[in-house]
Amino acid sequence: MADNLWSIQRNLIAASPALESFVAALHSYASGLSTTPSNLQQLPITPAAASAASGTTDNAAQHDAKSSAAGTGSATTAAPTTRKFKWATSMDSTFKFDHATAIPHPDIADIQWSTDVIGVDRSEGGAGGVFFVQTKRGAVVIKASRTLAPELFASLLCLRLQVAAPRSRVVSTSSEEGAQLLASLKQVDPSWRVITNLFDQACLLVQDYIPGTVLSGLDYTTATAVFGSEVEDNATPEEAERIRSLGRLLVVDTLLNNGDRLPLFWDNQGNPSNIMISRANAHSFVSIDTRLTGIAESSPLLAPYISRVAALTARVLGKNDKVLDAFSTLRQLIASYIAFDIGEKGARAMQEGFESAVRECIAQRVAISSEMRRWAATFHEIGDGQHHKFIDTANLNLDFVDRVLDAFENSQPK
Repeated sequence: MADNLWSIQRNLIAASPALESFVAALHSYASGLSTTPSNLQQLPITPAAASAASGTTDNAAQHDAKSSAAGTGSATTAAPTTRKFKWATSMDSTFKFDHATAIPHPDIADIQWSTDVIGVDRSEGGAGGVFFVQTKRGAVVIKASRTLAPELFASLLCLRLQVAAPRSRVVSTSSEEGAQLLASLKQVDPSWRVITNLFDQACLLVQDYIPGTVLSGLDYTTATAVFGSEVEDNATPEEAERIRSLGRLLVVDTLLNNGDRLPLFWDNQGNPSNIMISRANAHSFVSIDTRLTGIAESSPLLAPYISRVAALTARVLGKNDKVLDAFSTLRQLIASYIAFDIGEKGARAMQEGFESAVRECIAQRVAISSEMRRWAATFHEIGDGQHHKFIDTANLNLDFVDRVLDAFENSQPK
């Protein structure tokens, strides 16, 4: 059931120090603690970056179908509850979710829907299926989607491979909590101006709100804070580890056939708005808007894809120190996104992160395959009966993921 999904996520996070640090940073940020460790420093978010990250430009509609939100303003962010003026609500024509001051709700499993909801706003970009809900204790994201299983699978795979992603809960609209959720949103948006398409959903996704900025929203100063100086030949340990996490994310995307981020195996320009840098934890790239889009066994596209994956993986695992062309190309692509060169050191760190995650997939091949089938069984339980078409378990192509895992394993040097 849905509680099992929450338990799976908790266990995956507990198994990874990096993910525990990420979640701890969110909790610290949400609580407004002054004792935040130095390695969890907040990123400087410039107005230009904030504008892009909040979906107000063509480049960055990152919340059209995304689970996280980008922030704005300075590095010091005050909790909305400390403001000295009356909160606007969705009943006021001026209500607007404020990414500049929003902080995440400390516990998305403990939201008092009937008493704490202040207002709701819809993403400005995309299909409008993402909603930002401000409560008295912080912000959450609500997502209306009919492809929940492929999205939840992607989120769990991220966590399994130690890639930061928002935590998620599935709430049935026919449950007591679902009824309270919808009633509270209707109360703050009585005209249904914002929430009109939520009421025909059998299930909703409640996710962590992640303050931060997307890759496409980085200016030079912020990019330097994330990637390190352009003029330095060597990355600091913190910078290198941060960029390695981007390489790990590339492995997740390879397993999911997700080319809508950095196109390592796909012939497109990618989408830098699907990579978020957390403001609460400056060491984390966060995966947003991710889903499994496996290629069918009968498709003529499958064999060429697997062949490309196997060829690059073999070169990565070939124990040479050279930065491969594929990662140099991504370096150039990132420079085209943000007018910032991550350098050979950045391309090398990405490649190292990719190699590390591939080797983990190989070493834990049987366990990963078994775990992802347990996840699928949980999704089927959630989707039983009338919810099945909303959960979209039919598109959980686990055989495709197995084919990619096989390609990793078979690419090892003999």
